[in-house]
Amino acid sequence: VVAELVYVALEERDKVVFVAGETVTYGELADVVEEAMGKKVQRREWTLKYLKGELAKDPGDEMKKYRIVFGEGVGVAWDKETTFNAERGIETTGIREYAKKVLV
Repeated sequence: VVAELVYVALEERDKVVFVAGETVTYGELADVVEEAMGKKVQRREWTLKYLKGELAKDPGDEMKKYRIVFGEGVGVAWDKETTFNAERGIETTGIREYAKKVLV
């Protein structure tokens, strides 16, 4: 997808471009890693209270802000069929397929 974006016509470069792939929870990701590696992974659940406390210690940390937004269920989403990659028929790799390639 990124390589294709580099070659987009100049008139399209000054607008927001939406791309989409597979969306999973951290729990689902841990399940896939366990499945691909054939062993358990250590899991730690961070509550919103914990995440907000961590952000309070480092309010400029963008990753900590990101975790809270998605932990609250806010996040962002758009119709996958109208995205840059879908309109151009660009397939993305799902996490199971990717994990089987790189975690074996």
